[in-house]
Amino acid sequence: MNSIPKPRGALSENRSLADLTWLRVGGPAEYFFQPADTEDLADFLRALPADIPVFPMGVGSNLIVRDGGLRGVVIRLGRGFNQITVQDDLITAGAAALDDGRIDALAASVEENMQELHAMMSQLLYQQQNQQNLPLRH
Repeated sequence: MNSIPKPRGALSENRSLADLTWLRVGGPAEYFFQPADTEDLADFLRALPADIPVFPMGVGSNLIVRDGGLRGVVIRLGRGFNQITVQDDLITAGAAALDDGRIDALAASVEENMQELHAMMSQLLYQQQNQQNLPLRH
């Protein structure tokens, strides 16, 4: 691993990718990196020479790797990147968050709450206009 930076996460050479793809085919990654967290990923990419190819890998679905493998660094994000958080009306999903229905359910919940808020605001505006005998705007 001559010019490859040493990260805190797992870094290996010639890691077979076949067992990481859903079709169970494909050759090795020249380098395979699983960062510990976002800081580890940022530090690694900052120190990585620009001439080394980088291939971000998801969970291996819809991915076919040639038998000759991949040159450069394959980066697979794991547990440190799979969080889903909700704060007010903002949903944040990590790059490794699986589409297990939680994101859609949270988005539907936020949308429903926003519709309820809109209806309440419309009713308050209507009441204010009636109290002040103002003409209604459409």
